[in-house]
Amino acid sequence: MIILFLLNLCFAEVSGHLEAQGRMTQNSDLAYDDLNQKWHTENFSLLAGSLQTDHYYKNFSFETGVIARYTYSDLYKAPYLAANSINFPSGLISRNLFQSEYTFQGDYAYTQASFNQFMLSYSGELLRLSLGRIPIYYGVGEVFNPINPFSSPLGLMTQQAFTQGSDGLKVSYFITSELTLEYFQLYDRTQEEGRIHETIWGGVDYRGLNPFEIQLWGGRDQQRNKIGTQVSATFEEALLFTQLMYESALLNPAIPSEHKLSALIGIDRQLSTSWHLRSEFAYQRLDEKAPASLNTQVSQSFIPSEQFWAIALGLEPESNPLWEHHFTWVHDVKTSLGLALLKSSHSLRENLDIFAFILTPIYRSDRLTNDQKLVTQDLGAGIRYFF
Repeated sequence: MIILFLLNLCFAEVSGHLEAQGRMTQNSDLAYDDLNQKWHTENFSLLAGSLQTDHYYKNFSFETGVIARYTYSDLYKAPYLAANSINFPSGLISRNLFQSEYTFQGDYAYTQASFNQFMLSYSGELLRLSLGRIPIYYGVGEVFNPINPFSSPLGLMTQQAFTQGSDGLKVSYFITSELTLEYFQLYDRTQEEGRIHETIWGGVDYRGLNPFEIQLWGGRDQQRNKIGTQVSATFEEALLFTQLMYESALLNPAIPSEHKLSALIGIDRQLSTSWHLRSEFAYQRLDEKAPASLNTQVSQSFIPSEQFWAIALGLEPESNPLWEHHFTWVHDVKTSLGLALLKSSHSLRENLDIFAFILTPIYRSDRLTNDQKLVTQDLGAGIRYFF
């Protein structure tokens, strides 16, 4: 992989980013008292970068991507659980056949690096075939996106967003300009047992009923049968969308498990030239019987409850377009956790940004899950360079 990447680097189009950020994080009293997380305030530093290469020759393309991040904090020494939730998503690869993700944890630091994309593709008039480590993009949910089990929703990330890769095969068949068929065959090797699990997944994307787009997805994944749909309607200044995903109990009857159900409804609207509004309401029926290793979810761990609202408000001032401000509020209906994320960025140059953020619970109850008790109060700032 590395040799092919270096060869492609010599002849391909190259892009990427570098990022440095620091944050001061404060523990919650509930985590300190109930979960034995005996710390109060710590610093957390991050260095991260990505590099993408794209090389095209006639109908063929070779695309690669590398993600690396280094984090430093006293939280790693204990280790305390907050470090895992701060560094979301914790895994750079979604379905990892080759186990090629490099990780190293020292007393005070954690390092990750991997190819999140390593893909050879052939594109014809009606067909596109891709083989290797493939990023899988679909679904419009930002805080919750149950229709896509292969990529984590990134609406609450404070780092530069990236897409996790999956190892396998993708076939796209463009029947008409309004109808596309997708097929995935993916493989994942478990670190504990070394067993290989196969994913067979397919989808239909139909755009022939203006203003509606209808997607159907389903197959066998992570030892469950799954089927779901997304319906969206695009208007001049608004997007309406809904998702529904059903997951069977585990296919191995010897392991206790339950079926799961996820639903999402939302709106994305441009209120004016400066203001942008997005709202998502989500519901989940969780599997409370299956072992944690077989009961995966791709949303942040502090959103495991049954119902929650997410409202995001964005501002790009006409008077100063170099500034951007985004506010996101998440309310968990069942446990009464209120979480706020405020992000502001300023463009110093065309490819250089500085940013600051606050991530904090604004109200809590005594009904929080253990993951929600671990949510910290964070104040951070950093700089990003794009090339």
